[in-house]
Amino acid sequence: MKPQLKIKAEHLSTFSLAAQQNAYPLFRHLSLHYPVVDDELSKDQGGLRQLVVKLTSEPELFSPEEWPIDEIRPGQTISLQQRSLKIPQNLLFNLTDEMRVSITLTAYYLDDPEPPLTTKEISIAVLPANFWGGESRQPDILAAFVKPNGVYVESLVRQVTEVLEKGGHGRSADGYQSNTREKPYLMVAALWNVIFSQRIAYVSPPQDFAREGQRIRLAADISATKISACLDTSLLFASCIECMGLNPVIALGKEHAFVGVWLIDERFPVLTNDDPMDLRKRIDARDLVLFESTLVTNDTPVTFEQAKAHARDLIGEDKEDDFVYVIDIKQARARKIRPLSTVEEKPEEKGSDSIIELSLPVVPPLPPVRSEEKVGLDTPDTRIDAWQRKLLDLTKRNSLLALKDRAVAIKLYCPNIDSMEDSLADGASFRLLSSEESPLRAPLKMQFFD
Repeated sequence: MKPQLKIKAEHLSTFSLAAQQNAYPLFRHLSLHYPVVDDELSKDQGGLRQLVVKLTSEPELFSPEEWPIDEIRPGQTISLQQRSLKIPQNLLFNLTDEMRVSITLTAYYLDDPEPPLTTKEISIAVLPANFWGGESRQPDILAAFVKPNGVYVESLVRQVTEVLEKGGHGRSADGYQSNTREKPYLMVAALWNVIFSQRIAYVSPPQDFAREGQRIRLAADISATKISACLDTSLLFASCIECMGLNPVIALGKEHAFVGVWLIDERFPVLTNDDPMDLRKRIDARDLVLFESTLVTNDTPVTFEQAKAHARDLIGEDKEDDFVYVIDIKQARARKIRPLSTVEEKPEEKGSDSIIELSLPVVPPLPPVRSEEKVGLDTPDTRIDAWQRKLLDLTKRNSLLALKDRAVAIKLYCPNIDSMEDSLADGASFRLLSSEESPLRAPLKMQFFD
């Protein structure tokens, strides 16, 4: 009787240059399982020795890999060692369209490969270097397309410093070093004026791009063609914002993308935040500014303040169904998602053709930067002090005090919280009853009983 081995695989649905450069493993988990046969022959079922699991691909993009297995016994599952499966970078650079690749995993005896003991077929999509796979396939990889070190990006930031100097705000794009909200605000407002002067033309993105992805026009492409879709423009802004030492975010709706910046050295605790209420709270607290990047392509002048108002409307309560998520670039960098490495030729410097010059806006009233938000020397003592303040945070930013409407939680009915606290301190045990089981018939889902 032929042994009934099974190959189990958890894998990405797509692979790309950005995934490879950020060391994303194609397989999250790969194992060989030998199930127990539940019949009269099970007593004769023995272990299998000297096996090999082999990986091949068609077309042959991935180099073949082999995992030798000394022995596997009935009921045993052997996890196969994580391997870095790579595609030659020149192939990923030169790929112009999405390609389907079939991967075959085969287990066989080392000295008798035919017939195989078991085979598993997997299909993945290999994406071109400048293609983002969308929210359904590669949500966090979007951060790799924020490239703060490009030639065009640095040229724009240089022009920002000139606008700031002309407005009497100093010739520096120094991140959060001012320890005020006003300077980051002015830096981004100046950036708006600079990019508006580039006279970039708007092109419509593909339908449902937020979910299925799209080809990305990087900053170098926008520099050459002067055209961009909403996501391209948002990534250009985010790249410049990061280059200036500020923390950008990119917001995605079902059919639109826009951009934002933290006015303090902050980030969301999660990489992708799908709660628009959370965004509204941070905007209303004047910690975060969102603005509509597409308006920078208008023929008639649009101010930074108008772009802000438009973006605030996009995350309003009446449009929550259109909101997908916001991705925090600083959080992405903390998770080792690095900018896509591409070669960019230095363009010939030339002035803008625009005859429209926008003035810097009057900075709206902004609260001072609190002591825990200030940029300072990072030492063990300052980190411990920051942790202590966060543990004692009594504002709505503390998720233990301000539970989000969309959060998954179990409601508990406890008529005497003081008594329960004392019992917990004494080490008493509790059991949970549903409202249907409770003699009090509480309207909430759960109860505590001593």
